[in-house]
Amino acid sequence: MQESRDTEVSYTTIVKVFVGEKIALCVPELKNAWGSAPVIWITMAREYLHDETKALTGGNELWDLWKNKDIPIHQRAVLMMTFDRAYVAARDYLRAEQDICKFLNDFPVSDRCANHWPAIALMFHNASNKPLPNEGIGFWMTSVSGNPFNGEWNDEEEKYGPLDWDEVYSVYDAIDENEKAEATK
Repeated sequence: MQESRDTEVSYTTIVKVFVGEKIALCVPELKNAWGSAPVIWITMAREYLHDETKALTGGNELWDLWKNKDIPIHQRAVLMMTFDRAYVAARDYLRAEQDICKFLNDFPVSDRCANHWPAIALMFHNASNKPLPNEGIGFWMTSVSGNPFNGEWNDEEEKYGPLDWDEVYSVYDAIDENEKAEATK
């Protein structure tokens, strides 16, 4: 797994999602994005694809693990939290906190490695106290790529267009829907 570096060139941004309305970038940002999505991707690739290099090259093979019912649901939910345009709805903040804690219990992360997931779990716990209606939390996992919660870039206007809300989805709605679909097969 990638070790923490002295030079933190990337970061993960917490994105407050107001479903159907707007997004807001939240601070503080989590410095060194290797402590966010890659922690989960490397773990899942090593555990279920038996090749941690597939964390960055596995493509659909890695992403599709969220549908695999042989994998505990809490691990699949945490994997989905790393997906572009995925968010955790306010009603699921405590569930997200619990799932992250279970994941970290299943797969302890070395102290030598960047790991933002304990802080993310705490953030969900704290946010569960008084969430606003239609609120959710998503992630812009790395600053070295574009914000997935932006709309498409418009070359003529040199700015992002509006976000297509049909592409934004709740982690737990997708997980629960998948579970129901599998149960009816």
